[in-house]
Amino acid sequence: MSDKKYPLSAEQYGYYNHWKNTGKTTAVPFRLEYENGTDVKRLAESFVKVVNAHKFLKANVASGDVPYWVRNDDAEVSVKIFEVSSEEFEKIQDDFFQQPELNPDMAKDPLYYFAVFRVDGTGVYALGGLNHIYYDGITRDIIIEDIIRAYNGEDLAPDGGAGFEEGNYEVAAQKSEKFAESVLFYDELFKHYKEVILDFKNAPDAALTEGTGIARLPLESAKVNGFCAKTKISPNVLFLAGLCRAANALSGEEHLFFGSNTAGRAKRGINREAGLFVRNFPLILKIDASLEGIDFVKSIKEQYYNILKNHTEYTSSIAQERHGFKVRINYLFQAGIGGADEAMNKIYPKPACTDTSWGMFLKVFIPSFGNVFDIGAQVFETKVPQFDNQKHYVFVFSYNTEVYADDTMKKVTKMIGDFIKGVIEE
Repeated sequence: MSDKKYPLSAEQYGYYNHWKNTGKTTAVPFRLEYENGTDVKRLAESFVKVVNAHKFLKANVASGDVPYWVRNDDAEVSVKIFEVSSEEFEKIQDDFFQQPELNPDMAKDPLYYFAVFRVDGTGVYALGGLNHIYYDGITRDIIIEDIIRAYNGEDLAPDGGAGFEEGNYEVAAQKSEKFAESVLFYDELFKHYKEVILDFKNAPDAALTEGTGIARLPLESAKVNGFCAKTKISPNVLFLAGLCRAANALSGEEHLFFGSNTAGRAKRGINREAGLFVRNFPLILKIDASLEGIDFVKSIKEQYYNILKNHTEYTSSIAQERHGFKVRINYLFQAGIGGADEAMNKIYPKPACTDTSWGMFLKVFIPSFGNVFDIGAQVFETKVPQFDNQKHYVFVFSYNTEVYADDTMKKVTKMIGDFIKGVIEE
């Protein structure tokens, strides 16, 4: 047991406040399928070993004027095994993925959930959930791989205090000279931005309804990748330019503000990080509507890269606190580009394990973003059997229909697709 207190990072503090305000916390769910005949008892024991190796999985958050992490290294770990029919499991997994908003008490409840299922006597599955206050998709993949290592009797590399130190790292970073320079950079950037709501709901044919909507745009990977290789423009920038073009056309705003994040986590000499958040940064882009096609994309690229060079220690959470902005578009183009297909189809050593989370994620979880954010935008590359089983980049919008109309968001999606296709053909 360690009695050392660890501060929360800005992102973690945001999730903590979400829980305090709503009583709910968001989970990162996954579903694993193992080869028939896998020893379920040994598999459950492997989950326990993984939790004991990654101490942050046992942490809790102590309340107070300034919340902080408390290490509970000696907390007991147990993983239940269930014997169910395929019909029962189908309902269990659907219910599980439809509940990304959980209600654990961060002061005492585990911030993870693992359960092992033997289905119809032979099939073996596992359902897992990681509280998003501390875990992301990369961490999930680390956990999945370590389960296999533990099952095969391999030693796991303890993560030590790496995850707990994120808050300390951020506090120290904010006292640095580089951080002060970054603040000046963003002060200059923000002075051009008006605090307004993008008025998409007043677009033609808009009709407000309650709930959450979702719109998808598939684009053939070969065409996108070929264009990007030839022009040295990343898929990230290409989709961002399409989003900027549509947002400008429907809102008329010259400067657009996004809550964005980088494709990966900070590396500080840690070989195997676990539990560290993607470092967020505010993204403000000036839209020159007179530019066409590739020239517009190049304009977005130049601004985007300039911000990337200066954002290092500055987070969107801090930007919101300093400037009072509410992020209207939560721009989520992280880690998904080029990685989802591998995450979905990767086959591990015995017992063979396929991460089948992505199908369930697309089916159920993504639409839930609209209840948390006004707009969630995500891009990932994967095979899409319902189209032609070829690889596609799939652009997904989830949106709160109390703010944005279904017809409007379908229009946004089409505008992005038409713009990107036009640039590629050009």
